[in-house]
Amino acid sequence: IAKMMSNMMYERRYFPLLTQVIVGGVVGKPILYTLDPLGSVLPDEYAAVGTGAEMALGVLDPGFKQGLSEQEALDMATKAVHSATMRDSFSGDGIDLMVIDKNGVKTPPMVA
Repeated sequence: IAKMMSNMMYERRYFPLLTQVIVGGVVGKPILYTLDPLGSVLPDEYAAVGTGAEMALGVLDPGFKQGLSEQEALDMATKAVHSATMRDSFSGDGIDLMVIDKNGVKTPPMVA
């Protein structure tokens, strides 16, 4: 899917789709890609895109480590998005989290 989206975005490079995309899935192991508006595909272990990405990455960069528990990852994701929303008015004012794993999709309860 990431390669297909990359090709679609590259074909429109002269009139780009002004978007940044995160694509994730499991192909033997979990994998994550980010795509820029011209279709460049970068594999990542974690990602943030959008106007608040720099603020979110300020939380993710020092906090990410291999083997985070689900709860640790949820807490860090919440903190990263909250950091972006507090410093960037275009980042919105809410957080919706979903966990996707081999058992399906679930929405964890939010704690204020």
